[in-house]
Amino acid sequence: ICFERGMFGDGGNDELRSEEEFVSAVSGAFDCGGPQVGRDNGHCTVPPMVKCFYAWFYTGDRRFLEVFKELFFVMVRYYLTLPGGASYISDYDFYLGSLINCFAAAERDPIFSDEDRLLGAAFLLSSLRYIEKYGKAHWPLRECVLRFNHETFPAISCYWGAHYFGENYNLKNDAARWKYYA
Repeated sequence: ICFERGMFGDGGNDELRSEEEFVSAVSGAFDCGGPQVGRDNGHCTVPPMVKCFYAWFYTGDRRFLEVFKELFFVMVRYYLTLPGGASYISDYDFYLGSLINCFAAAERDPIFSDEDRLLGAAFLLSSLRYIEKYGKAHWPLRECVLRFNHETFPAISCYWGAHYFGENYNLKNDAARWKYYA
């Protein structure tokens, strides 16, 4: 429907945007202003990317896949090129599992080169290792205590990361540790 109308909605209001404006708006939202500013750059970046993946997955319209790929690599470039390194996006543990699943399905498409697949997988692996440390530091496993709300997000990301990296790469020990944490 979005492409039939030639527009993308931003989800926040009734304003519609062209494909290019949508990519530009989401791409610009990755910059959090640095640790001293700390603008929310998670909820406004990864969910639109994931939605584009599912729009492609369910409709077969390759334009959604192209937008997914473009936004994914905007995020990767953001982390790789920011002087001094970038901090991970806010609430990244909420979305990493979904992003891993989306990339796992999308990377099989010929739109992704071997170099794209390698860079994407390496970025997601680095992200997963960061989220694992973050989760364990903030919410270590405790016997006879059920997790709730925010404690579940890093665990879910570890679970999906264990499946992707355990099945597709020789990371069986890491996958076992991630599944245990999940």
